[in-house]
Amino acid sequence: MPGITHWPDELFYNCNNLARITIPEQVEYIGQDVFRYCNSIWQVKYEAIDATIAGGIFGQHAGRPVEFECSFTVGDKVTRIPKGVFSNNYTLTELVLPTSVEIIDDEAFSGCQNLKSIYLPDHVRKIGIEAFGYCSSLTGFHWPLYLEEVGIGAFRWCENLKEISLPEGTKVLGEGAFGKCDAVHSIYLPSTLEYIGDAPFSSTPKDKVKITSTSLIPPTPTEGDNLWNFYYTVNDVAYMRVPVESMEEYRNNPYWSRYAPVIVPIQEISAPEKKSETIFAGVINGQTDLTDTVLGDVYVTIGEEDYFDTSDNSIVLHSTLSIEEANAIAGMAPGKSDVANRFNGMIVMIPAGTGNLQVNCRTTGNRQLCVMTGKGNSHSYSQATQGIISVDYNVTEDSYVYIYASEPSNQPSFMNKSRATEDCVKIYSICISPNTTGIESVTTGSTSPVEEYISIDGIRKSAPTTPGIYVIKRCDGSTSKVIIR
Repeated sequence: MPGITHWPDELFYNCNNLARITIPEQVEYIGQDVFRYCNSIWQVKYEAIDATIAGGIFGQHAGRPVEFECSFTVGDKVTRIPKGVFSNNYTLTELVLPTSVEIIDDEAFSGCQNLKSIYLPDHVRKIGIEAFGYCSSLTGFHWPLYLEEVGIGAFRWCENLKEISLPEGTKVLGEGAFGKCDAVHSIYLPSTLEYIGDAPFSSTPKDKVKITSTSLIPPTPTEGDNLWNFYYTVNDVAYMRVPVESMEEYRNNPYWSRYAPVIVPIQEISAPEKKSETIFAGVINGQTDLTDTVLGDVYVTIGEEDYFDTSDNSIVLHSTLSIEEANAIAGMAPGKSDVANRFNGMIVMIPAGTGNLQVNCRTTGNRQLCVMTGKGNSHSYSQATQGIISVDYNVTEDSYVYIYASEPSNQPSFMNKSRATEDCVKIYSICISPNTTGIESVTTGSTSPVEEYISIDGIRKSAPTTPGIYVIKRCDGSTSKVIIR
């Protein structure tokens, strides 16, 4: 239907032989019940760039659900998923939205009871009112990196949703946004929240909830809503992690004081000055939380399909990251961003300068070990038997290194594809070996404090770092030679 921009109500009413639909880019308006009683449709391509929808057009009509299997695709120029467009669609089970999408309108997927997996691209800025309300099969999804607003009841009654990871940059959390999401066990609150509605997480959790808030100032409701709370008792919360310098402020805040007994500092890692090796044998037991924890100098956060194998003391990574997913978290600090729920693997920090990173591991099946330094390129490695993968580094500042598993095909992990049990990366230990630059005396002399260093060509320096031979002058007037290596 080229050139037609407005589709009136019941345009294809009772077209029982209609099998495939393409809604083209130029369509601006679609009326009520456009596909009512079109029960033979098996393929839908939605390509309208920015259309307005009068009501759900692919879901229930006249009080009865559509009773056919149907595949849905969204065109790569679509910027907005309109209000109610997929609402009450019982045949929609999974969907990948293109990178062009920026807004999920109100009730766009409301009542899609069989929707299990959906990919929200990073440029989605707004998730509207009840956009995913009553999507009872939805367990999780890719949280958009540039998300700013989660509307009222956006995920209400998503009773199988497990993790909530609002990225840095999210400003608005609507009233009851995650109400009745009883399966949630992990909540991540960014430091950028400016508005929190009443009872955003009102539910009765099945398991103890782990909460992380990165804000230095405890988030509080806007407009002084005294009814605002999480509806969680302190017994419902496993821990609440906050910045170490803000612990007392959270404990004394009227909205957060109820969790005072379980408030703990956000765990951090630092760049070791000397050789540091973290061996997982002996430091992990059945109570160790491997979804967001620090072991030695290694930050660990793994997915549900990953685990610690007690038979050989290795952390087993079945889950994978694509290049795009890895790049999305490149440079992020563990514990201070939503990296805990955007990344499965391990993170270490290496000191400025040169050195060597060693990963004791083995790879099996369709899996590779990936090592990504800072925001640089990632490198993939494979080895069928346990051994050391050695990676040299040269960085101008302290940098994070991300260690994770990938597939050669870079198949995105967000669609929860089934994985063969033999496909994994097993990691036994991680060792950081900096090439330290230090001062070594080549003559014995006074222990008096050093007054100044003089290079071999006569230049005075207060604290030299360039390798070479120097003469040091001490406060008692004595001199000696040192080598800076």
